[in-house]
Amino acid sequence: MKLRKLLFTLLFLICSHELFAQSIYEIEYNYTLNNNVKETYKAFLYRYEDGTGYIRVRYFDLEKKVDFLVDMDMKENYGRDKDNNLEMNKLYYQGMNPFVIMGDTTFQYSPDVFWFKVNPQTNYFEPWAVMSKDVYDGKQYQGVISNIRLLQQADLTKEFVSQYFVPEDGFYQNLFDTKTRSLTTQQKAIRLHLIVVANTNESSIGSTCAIDKDATKKLFSSVAEFMGIQYDEQIIFGNDFTKDNVDKAMYSLNPGPEDIVVFYYSGHGFSYNNDNNLFPYIDLRDKEFQRYGPPYTYNIEEIFNRIKQKGARLNLVISDCCNTDPTLNNVTSSPMPSTRGSSIGWSMENCRDLFLNPKRMSILMTAASKGQLSAGNGSDGGFFTFQLRQSLEKSFDLNLKEVSWDNILQTAQKQTIDRAGATLCPQLDGKSFAKCAQTPLFRSL
Repeated sequence: MKLRKLLFTLLFLICSHELFAQSIYEIEYNYTLNNNVKETYKAFLYRYEDGTGYIRVRYFDLEKKVDFLVDMDMKENYGRDKDNNLEMNKLYYQGMNPFVIMGDTTFQYSPDVFWFKVNPQTNYFEPWAVMSKDVYDGKQYQGVISNIRLLQQADLTKEFVSQYFVPEDGFYQNLFDTKTRSLTTQQKAIRLHLIVVANTNESSIGSTCAIDKDATKKLFSSVAEFMGIQYDEQIIFGNDFTKDNVDKAMYSLNPGPEDIVVFYYSGHGFSYNNDNNLFPYIDLRDKEFQRYGPPYTYNIEEIFNRIKQKGARLNLVISDCCNTDPTLNNVTSSPMPSTRGSSIGWSMENCRDLFLNPKRMSILMTAASKGQLSAGNGSDGGFFTFQLRQSLEKSFDLNLKEVSWDNILQTAQKQTIDRAGATLCPQLDGKSFAKCAQTPLFRSL
């Protein structure tokens, strides 16, 4: 009987600056059975940058003489020391909800725990240990990892993938049963208009705004190129970061009725306690002596309404900024290590379902609810921007058959809440700190 099986593992909610939304590993390992015979396993671990994922394990059960294929969800957690303090250089991945796809379906598969720790030479989380508590005898077993391989697109041949997936699986179908519809002449004329406004010169958060700017531009320009539609951009940053230039960009925006408009802001933001606006005011001051107020700000909802009136089919208005007292600053945390990324192609059908859907839609989204700060770091930029970007890229994944903006927004919201909860924010007294409370706010019409 198999004692345990291994899988892959990964990192924290932080990623590199590459456009890799996932890490895919094949891991080989073994457990020593009670009769000192080694039982060998191979695992296909698929981890998204938001910390979610799944595992497929293939092994031959020596006692049952049966070939098994098992699917599991996984949960990511930090390690803890003997005093229950977080160990930020260690992660473990708990296998969850095992389901036997092939083999004895009555068998209860015992979930594994896979440990990774940071390699100081590479600054990546790398495999360290695998262990499991057997559901039958209650014993804790430790496995031995014999081989680890980070997979790329070229590795995913039909022969290899068939070890872990059946032809009915969505991942298999999206890889090999590709019947991509051609764009119509009308669809090829659709244009994605991107406006990015980023306060990259600001002394305290300029570096995170620069990361947000570059990552947002790269994502949406890649979407347009991948789908084969038209694209234009207006990027306002550095010395060009002024309210006048935002006005000019808004005035010149002239989308067609089937076009896509994306407006993105990264910088300071604030709210007033004595008004009814739930969404923040974006701070467009370009000189330190300028005061907060109407001459140098817009409420992001005002920009949303102006863009809606332009008549495009899909409008996305996004702000990553604080939504509280203007005397409080955005929170900057320390960068974290990550796992290595796998370069895997996108699903054309999923991209089209989101960006070429004939249903007209306008979505307003911001990083924090009223009264809250927004957080970020010098590796990922704003936490909300990072999580929204990862949620969107995850929806392009070959594993997924059905995608929606609602699921993207809900996932980004949950992951931002979790990420901010691991960060300390200054309190109104200006002296104390507590866990950040950051709940992104959305509205769709």
